Amino acid sequence: MLYKILFGLVLLLASVGNGNAGEIKCSLTCTLDGLSPSAKWEATRCSKPYQPSIMTYDVASYNQAVNEFNNYLDRVDRYLACVVQEASTDIQQNVPRIIKQGVKDVKGETQQKVRALKSQLEMAKITLQ
Repeated sequence: MLYKILFGLVLLLASVGNGNAGEIKCSLTCTLDGLSPSAKWEATRCSKPYQPSIMTYDVASYNQAVNEFNNYLDRVDRYLACVVQEASTDIQQNVPRIIKQGVKDVKGETQQKVRALKSQLEMAKITLQ
């Protein structure tokens, strides 16, 4: 039963990439402690900054390379801030939603089984009267 719940959560987590935030990429395998070790969260709204080419052949080109590097560091800072914000959104919104949906699914399946068994008993009661 635990395996089915975990597998369902993995399937739901894998479908989280709905445009709201990041996505989890994995091979849809489960372990008892959660997602497969191959699972990897990735930001979907943040663009990785391009890495400048550093070519120096004189003082002027060195100074230009330093400027490009400093600009690159600014872009890296903005990128990492974006990644942290997107991850925070996933943690606050998507994970609780996935867990709530998993609980709702388990309750629904269980209640359906209870209703079916109750119906079976009621039919047996009518037959025995």
